[in-house]
Amino acid sequence: MTTTPNTLTMPTHTLSTHLRELVSACFTGIWIQTHEPPEAIRELTSLCRNEGLRLGTWDCDRDMTFPLEPIQMPGVTDTQDPLAIVRALPSIANGSGTTLATFENLHRFMGSAEIIQALARQIDAGKNSRCVVIVLAPVVQIPEVGQRLTGDDVVRVLAGVASQRGKPQTIRVDNGPEFISRSLDLWAYFNGVRLDFSRPGKPTDNAFIESFNGRLRVACLNQHWFLSLDEARAVTEAWRDDYNRVRPHGALSNRTPSEFARPVDGHAQLPALHG
Repeated sequence: MTTTPNTLTMPTHTLSTHLRELVSACFTGIWIQTHEPPEAIRELTSLCRNEGLRLGTWDCDRDMTFPLEPIQMPGVTDTQDPLAIVRALPSIANGSGTTLATFENLHRFMGSAEIIQALARQIDAGKNSRCVVIVLAPVVQIPEVGQRLTGDDVVRVLAGVASQRGKPQTIRVDNGPEFISRSLDLWAYFNGVRLDFSRPGKPTDNAFIESFNGRLRVACLNQHWFLSLDEARAVTEAWRDDYNRVRPHGALSNRTPSEFARPVDGHAQLPALHG
């Protein structure tokens, strides 16, 4: 979602401060990366109560709710339909102060061009309607890079990730040979993991990894002229290690992705992985 002006990440104890600054500066599209959406919702609720802001929260499993005050949604008959909710945001805001419209699990619908376009229009119009769109999204950590991954390679990487962070419920993948392989199919079946295949020729079905691929290309691959495959592997591995374990990320409160993803008690259970 290229129109979002800023990205925040939990932990929640810094979330209110950052959001207060962004809302005051009239940012109308905010992407929050978090493994703990309920904690983010609680922090947002507290912020809105203290600042006199209106709050709406949407989840495909819980519909659109308004935890602080009842708000009407004229013309909306299906409150589980994300497109209908996004299109109704101007009437929900209705000029009655600033409204934060928070969407959880919206990444499941990022393959819909209609939803993306409706979100972009709402973000553009947010300054007039005084409605801020906030999307709660999973955090993605880079697992491994290679010349070409086979199905066995994917299984090996997933087994390593699962041993450290637990098994995901769902993995979104494209239709590459490594993902339609028998090896991955058997691993997913015996581990109770659902493989969610994107539609052929529809890269927007897996918007998160497509966005990351662009970042990797700009920040690493385009910065080097590789003279050999070994050099390419060494440079890419160094960048991967720096990204995951060395370079602090401002959106992670100056922690690395490895530090942020480190489980506290047992395995961190991931709702989905994208590859």
